[in-house]
Amino acid sequence: MRKSFRSVSRIAIVLLLFVVLFSYAMMQGGFTSWFLFYSFLPILLYPFALFVYPIRKWEVTRHIVPQVSEAGNEVTVVIHVERKIPFPLFYCISEDLLPETIHHVDCGPKKYYYLDQPEKLSIQRDSKTVSHPWFRRTFTLTYSLPKVPRGEHTFKKVRLKVGDLFGLLTKECSFPLVDQLVVYPDERPLQIVERVGSHAEGAVPASLVSSNQTNTVGSVREYVPGDKFSWIDWKQSANKNTLITKEFEQEKSADILIVLDGCADEKVNRLAFEGAVEITWSFIRKMSKQTAHVRFLSIADETSYFQIQHGSKHNSAIQQHLTRLRWGKRKQQSFAMRLGEEIASVQSMHVIIVTMNLNELLKDVIQEMRVREKSVQLIYIQSENKITKKDKQIIQQLDQQGVWVNLLTETQLMKHPVEVNV
Repeated sequence: MRKSFRSVSRIAIVLLLFVVLFSYAMMQGGFTSWFLFYSFLPILLYPFALFVYPIRKWEVTRHIVPQVSEAGNEVTVVIHVERKIPFPLFYCISEDLLPETIHHVDCGPKKYYYLDQPEKLSIQRDSKTVSHPWFRRTFTLTYSLPKVPRGEHTFKKVRLKVGDLFGLLTKECSFPLVDQLVVYPDERPLQIVERVGSHAEGAVPASLVSSNQTNTVGSVREYVPGDKFSWIDWKQSANKNTLITKEFEQEKSADILIVLDGCADEKVNRLAFEGAVEITWSFIRKMSKQTAHVRFLSIADETSYFQIQHGSKHNSAIQQHLTRLRWGKRKQQSFAMRLGEEIASVQSMHVIIVTMNLNELLKDVIQEMRVREKSVQLIYIQSENKITKKDKQIIQQLDQQGVWVNLLTETQLMKHPVEVNV
């Protein structure tokens, strides 16, 4: 209402000036008075012509390059405008209404320097660009989005604004354009440090993750893409008319379950949550290149279960799932309670829990897992300044009970590679 009132008031002033100049020319006469009157006519007529000019009939498209990227990269957005009538336009301002999910900065490992102050990486991105089309039928407006954060970002609307040279009349129109930018989580290089050298008490040494050695044949199973060619049991394959693979004892003992705490509400450190997602994806990528049996359990709004297959091409579903995980969506059910429910049906294996929240309930659930002879490792991601005395007490108690606790603070997360004990 205010904008329309301003436009009407400005046009009224122009009309008043037109009446004054016309009256002056009629009464005064002469070259000077009529020159002023005719010189003023374009200034008067252009706003009226612009007022009836159909901006809504423009064909506007948006192109995001690239449309699929990784966290921390730069993305270019090109808004392309086509119009049929070459009406002279002094300027055109475009404003892309950006989604709320993109107003964060991801500067790679350096972002963890602000792990205790994640709000410093929240910015208000500017998507306004100016072009001077004049008589051109087609023109483009381009802006960049540097250091884009992880997630699926949906762009919904573009607003275009035009006006005359003197600002007497401005006209704007919104165009509903739905496009999606997919930003995958960053993969961090990991250095796996072996902490044990035997299978005692259900422990799984890092050599099972970092090597492909095998021992005696324990059983056979159907061939899975990624199995070694030398593992095929040709006699069994000929009998069953399908490829059969030998399963070795060491391979059977290398069952690993990676659990991600995705229950992050607004009270949880946003950067710690991003670190949990990145470390989880890095673990999955590293282990997918090995032959050990690895599974992934994500506990968020919904519980998602994945079988990690050999080779990166087979784990796109996991990558998409980690991309969609949102921080601070709503207050969710306790991660520890849901973990206890889910883990009860899981067979004995090595469990790696990635979380950014420690509490007594989670400690009790992990203790129950240890009673059932499960080897448990906890990766706790948090800023040094946000680690409480209670957290340190829980970490000490878990360590005394044989639970490996990896504490990843800003110091560890900024390293290249990230060192993790397994």
